[in-house]
Amino acid sequence: GISGGDALNRLGCDGSAWVDLVTSLAVRRVTGCHLSSSFKVFVTDCDGTLWDGVVSEDGVDGIRFQPAHLALQARLSQLQRAGRLLCLASKNHEGDVREVFRRRCGEMQLEIGQITALEVHWESKAVSLRRLSEQLDLPLHAFVFLDDNPAELRDVGRALPDVLCVGIPGGRPAEMESFVRRHWALDVWRSERGTAEDNLRTQTYRENAQRKVAQKAARHLPLSAFLRELQLRV
Repeated sequence: GISGGDALNRLGCDGSAWVDLVTSLAVRRVTGCHLSSSFKVFVTDCDGTLWDGVVSEDGVDGIRFQPAHLALQARLSQLQRAGRLLCLASKNHEGDVREVFRRRCGEMQLEIGQITALEVHWESKAVSLRRLSEQLDLPLHAFVFLDDNPAELRDVGRALPDVLCVGIPGGRPAEMESFVRRHWALDVWRSERGTAEDNLRTQTYRENAQRKVAQKAARHLPLSAFLRELQLRV
């Protein structure tokens, strides 16, 4: 058999380092158990977060999926399958973002069908998060916002202090992979296997969000235009 000392040596750490490692892991688990269950919605940026590059500049075929970005996609996919809601908040053309998911889906760990709602436009991320909160009818303290841009994180933190802002080190791949594995808000350790109810949750919230968007738009449309939107004939 292997003694405790031999095991520590093979791991390349002494006893005190091992204790520090175990303590750190235990603290992360306890923190995750107490707090992560309160987070229902994970809202992520796209450029520099889900992929390397800027789709509006590099084009759909020019962006790159580094292992670190795929690791984040995989973790978000796990969270969605465990019942969390995923949303996108990106300063982009919505058509470009959708094209990435359509044309590059074979390279990705995340599917467009796992996304509950999109806020892809050139307005502020704080505006996007407020809209998502209204559409989903969920409080802002249930939201986690992920972005690689410190300025965007500061703006959201100031405007919406109830939102948990998580800075993704997208430009530092090695650090990002470790970050995804270790950050307590992204921890899936206590998430149970997705049930049929969990799998339907995204679809239900998506339909409700789309209905609210349509109702809001209808209030600003003439009756004739609203009927056309519904494909009805008078």
